[in-house]
Amino acid sequence: MKLKSITTIAAATFALIYTAQAATSYTGAVTNTGGSTYDYTTGATTGDADGDGALGTDGYYFAQFGGTTGVNGLAWDNNMVSSTPGYVSSVTQNAGVSSAGGWGYDTVTNSAAGTGQLGVFELEGGAAGNEVQFFEFTLGASTPDTISIGLTVDGSDLGGVFTPTDLRVDHLNSANVSQGDVSQAAGGEGTFESADHYFFNVTGAVAGDKIRIYATNNGDTGTGSRTQLHINAITFDSVPEPSSTALLGLGGLALILRRRK
Repeated sequence: MKLKSITTIAAATFALIYTAQAATSYTGAVTNTGGSTYDYTTGATTGDADGDGALGTDGYYFAQFGGTTGVNGLAWDNNMVSSTPGYVSSVTQNAGVSSAGGWGYDTVTNSAAGTGQLGVFELEGGAAGNEVQFFEFTLGASTPDTISIGLTVDGSDLGGVFTPTDLRVDHLNSANVSQGDVSQAAGGEGTFESADHYFFNVTGAVAGDKIRIYATNNGDTGTGSRTQLHINAITFDSVPEPSSTALLGLGGLALILRRRK
């Protein structure tokens, strides 16, 4: 068999094997990061999907970042520091989502935004165990094969109050049919100002698909009568494809087969 034919067959096999199949998975967490500034730009390990030492390289949303006024019920994007990923064509928030912050919430650092206090994206959660949708991200051109999504919760001064018991990430196609979703128990451990960061991978998404973020109410009303849900921040990173390693393997396979000819 000619080397050209061998290489062509191997390349076709590689393409078949590495065609991204739709899947959604939970990949890990970094918890209880309060007490000192959590740096999204250095020391990122579990959530550093692209290996560049930073979270939110593709894009990020920090609620009420740097806010110090201590106010409730602002528009969801009030004082928000954000950088929408280039492959996200639109963002839709639940009509009930608002923002608040400024009571000594966790302090974090981001390369573009600098250092500041986290705020919260907040939404009425209803009864304990009730799940609500916070955001929907519609994907556009140049969507990577795998997107790592980071969700930060439990970053306020309420020690677990209003922290979701579960987070869920759902990937839907353009017809709103789920292509895979995953839930993960989250936060609520009651630690004062101690943010938790959870990471999810969405694989096989294409332009027109949607990613929805959900949270489940823990039923805690704190010192008031409201049962709110809080999410502090969202980050997006591309997961590198295994193309380089695979191509090296193809080259080695071609050489082996050529020698056996």
